[in-house]
Amino acid sequence: MKLLAELQRRNVTRVAMLYVVAAWLLLQVADVGISTLGLPEWSGRLVLLLLGLGFPVALVFAWVYELTPEGIKRESAVSPAESVVNRTAYKLNVAIIVLLVIAIAAIALDRLLPGARSPADTTATQAEPLSLEAADAAKVVAAPMQAPVTETSIAVLPFVDMSPGRDNEYFSDGLTEELLNSLVKIRALQVAGRTSSFAYKGRDLDLRVIGEELGVAHLLEGSVRKAGERLRITAQLIKVADGYHLWSETYDRELTDVFAIQSDIARHVVDALQVTLLGEDAARMQAGGTTDVEAYNDYLQGIYLVNQGSREDTVRAAVAAFDRALARDPAFVDAWVALGATMTAVYANAWESAETVWTRIEEAAAQARRHAPQLAGGYMLESFLKGYRDQLWIEAVELMRRAVALEPGDADLLFNHSLLASQMGLHEEAIRAVRRAVELEPTNLAFQVYLGRGLIMAGRCPEAEAVLRRVIERDPTFTRPRYYIGWCRHLAGDHQAALALFEAEPLPWMRLSGRPLSLHALGRFEEARAAWDELVEALGLSAAFQRAEIAAQWGDIELAFEQLERAFESRDPGMNTLLVAPLLEPLRDDPRYRQMVERMGMAPLLESVAAERD
Repeated sequence: MKLLAELQRRNVTRVAMLYVVAAWLLLQVADVGISTLGLPEWSGRLVLLLLGLGFPVALVFAWVYELTPEGIKRESAVSPAESVVNRTAYKLNVAIIVLLVIAIAAIALDRLLPGARSPADTTATQAEPLSLEAADAAKVVAAPMQAPVTETSIAVLPFVDMSPGRDNEYFSDGLTEELLNSLVKIRALQVAGRTSSFAYKGRDLDLRVIGEELGVAHLLEGSVRKAGERLRITAQLIKVADGYHLWSETYDRELTDVFAIQSDIARHVVDALQVTLLGEDAARMQAGGTTDVEAYNDYLQGIYLVNQGSREDTVRAAVAAFDRALARDPAFVDAWVALGATMTAVYANAWESAETVWTRIEEAAAQARRHAPQLAGGYMLESFLKGYRDQLWIEAVELMRRAVALEPGDADLLFNHSLLASQMGLHEEAIRAVRRAVELEPTNLAFQVYLGRGLIMAGRCPEAEAVLRRVIERDPTFTRPRYYIGWCRHLAGDHQAALALFEAEPLPWMRLSGRPLSLHALGRFEEARAAWDELVEALGLSAAFQRAEIAAQWGDIELAFEQLERAFESRDPGMNTLLVAPLLEPLRDDPRYRQMVERMGMAPLLESVAAERD
C-alpha cells in the first residue's frame, strides 16, 4: 500500500494514464498518415513498437524526476517545501480529461457515421478482427454459392446522407445506385448487386466481414452532404484484405457538378483496380444519363420510391417522378428504362389497362434503343414486349440474350433472363443465369428461391430442396421456399410432409393454393373441397391458374381445362409457365393442352421441351 501511495504522490499513475491515452490517439493519426501516404504495413507496427518501448521509460522518468518551476530535478533533491507535485497532478488530470474527451468523440463519430469518414479519418478499427459475439450479432445472410473472389471485384456500399436535416436520403441512395450502375457497365469488373450492397445500409460492421460475405475484394463507401445548391461528397475505396484505403477524395462542389463527380469517382475506381477500360466500356459509362440537374433529381426520387416497395401509391409516385424527369430531358435513357420497368409492376397489379401499360413500355423501349443502343435497358424492355405481350417467345429470349451480352454483370438483368428462359423450357440456360445472379447478389434470398424454382421446373427436385432449405435456415420467415419444397414433396408422394409445408408457408395465396393439393392426396376430400372454396372466395379469378394445377392433380381434367381457359382470358401471369409447370403434367397428352400452348404462342417450343422432359 505504501508503494501505491508513493506512485500516486509522484504522479506515476497519472503519467501512465496520460501516456496510454496519448499513445492511442497517436496510433490513429499514424494509421491515417500511413494509409494516405501509401506506406508499407510494417510502418504501423513500428510506431506501435516504439510507443510500447517508451511506456516503461516514461514511468521510470516520472518516478525518478520531478518537474519544478526551476526545471526538471531528481525527486530526491527536492525538499517537501519546494515540491509542486500537487499542482503537477492537477495539470496532468486536466490533460488526461481533454485527451479522453477527444478519444471518446473520435470513437463515437466512427461508430455513428461508419460510412461517412473523411479521407483523413481511416481508423484502425477497420483492420481489426471482429469478435465472435459481434460477428454473430451482425451476421448477414450468406449465399449458397459464391464465385471465387477476384481482384477486380467490388461492392458499392450505400453512401450516408450527411445533409443538415438528414432529408436527402433519396439523393445519397440514388448517387450510390448511379455509381453502381456505371461500374456494372465495365465488363472487366465484378460488381455486387444493389440488393446485397444495400443490405448493409446503416449497419456498423467490420468492412472485412462485409467483403467476405459479398465475395468482393474491394468496397467503395462514402457520404453525401447536400445543402441547397452545394454538395460535399466523400468517397473511399477500401481493400477488404487489410482495411486500407487505396484511394479517397472529398468533393466540395456545386450541385451542377454532380455528374463530373460521379465520372471522376468511377474513373478512380477503375484506375485503382488496374482495369483496362475499353472504348466501348467508356462509351457505355457515359451513355444513358442527363446533364439536367432537375431531371436528375426527379429521376433519383423515382428510383428511391421504387425501392420503397410495391404499394400502388409509391409506384404511381415513382412513375410521376420519371415522367417529370423525361419532360425536362426526353433523351434521358436511364429514366426511360426505369419508367418501363416500373410500368411492369403497374401491369402485374392491374392498376392500369394492359393496353395503356404496354403502350408506355413500348415507348420507353423505343426511346432507350434510339438514344443509347449500346445499353442493355432498351433490349430488356423490348424482350418483355415480345414475350409477355406479343407471345413471340423466341424473339423475346434473343433480345434478352443480347441485353445480357451488353451488361453481363447486371444481376437483375440475369434474373429476368432466367425467368424468361425457364418458362420456355431452356432450363440449363435459366439455371446458369440465376446462379450468376446469386453470385453477384449473395444476400438476395429471392434470387435463391427462384434458383430452387428453376431447378424444380427442370425436374431436379433434390437439388431444389437443398437450395430452398438453406433459404429457410437463413430466414425462417421468408416467403415461397416452403411452398416450392411442398411441390417436391407432393410430387414425390410424401403428402403429409407437403401439407405441413403448405400450411407453414407465410404467403397467403401460396398457403391457400397448396392445402387443397395435399388434403385431396391424403383422401381428405371434404376438407380439400372446403379448401378449394376458400381459395376461390379469397382470390377469385386471380388464382385461376393455381386452380387449374389443383384440378389437374385431383385428376379432374375437365375442371382443369375450364380453369386454364379462365386463366387465359384474364391473362393470368401463371399461364407463362404453361410449358413447364410440373403440376400440369396430367394434362400434357390431352389435345386441348396443345391447343392452349398454341394460343399462348409457345408451339415452336413444345417439341424441344417435350424432348428434354423425356
